[in-house]
Amino acid sequence: MLNQGLPTFYTLQCTQGNGTCRASCKENEQSAGSTCCSNFQCCQSPTCVDTLKCTQGNGTCRASCEGNEQSAGSTCCNNFQCCQPPTCIDNVNCNCKEFCDESSSISDGQEYIDINLGCCGSSKCCKPCSNTYGGNFIGPTGSFTSPNYPSNYCHGHDCYYYITAKEGSRIMIYDGDAYLYLTTLLGGPFKGQVVTTTTNKMIVNFFSDKSGFSEYGVRANVKTLSSVHMTARDP
Repeated sequence: MLNQGLPTFYTLQCTQGNGTCRASCKENEQSAGSTCCSNFQCCQSPTCVDTLKCTQGNGTCRASCEGNEQSAGSTCCNNFQCCQPPTCIDNVNCNCKEFCDESSSISDGQEYIDINLGCCGSSKCCKPCSNTYGGNFIGPTGSFTSPNYPSNYCHGHDCYYYITAKEGSRIMIYDGDAYLYLTTLLGGPFKGQVVTTTTNKMIVNFFSDKSGFSEYGVRANVKTLSSVHMTARDP
């Protein structure tokens, strides 16, 4: 009878000391040893300062951190990790990778780096290339950009921009970055020029090689002028 009473005595010691008898202690508890009945652990609230620092700093003590958490080290009781929410979250609109696939063709999944969106660490925001650029533009003023601008255009683009102004007027096109000059069309036939038309219609074709060097392209402004304004700059 005496031996049967010993486990009960130790269990009472645990519970009277604000402990709880469990088969295994929870992540936020520390074990005072197998002092309960059936070799259960006497689990107590954490008293170590490091555990309190972790929980007070929005951390959670775990045996191992989850995939979206970062570890602040083994600073919890029972050598558990202090797991904290991530300080950086990848943009949901990015496919974040160390390297984007910039070598394949557009139809085979070529990617470009979107410089407007970011990923954590050294990862890059990779997005699929598309050849659905260009379109029709009608009005006295406007603008258009090369694909992905201001990010780099992809290889193998072939885009057409159809610009129509009021009947009897002409069209002036100039660089939207450097004002009055198409300087970002590197090596192009209109580098350093303001381009005007002799009619009220213009077709702009933007194309890029299927391999080699890629740049950030151009943002072009379009303006309609009367024939009086255009005579000094006729091509």
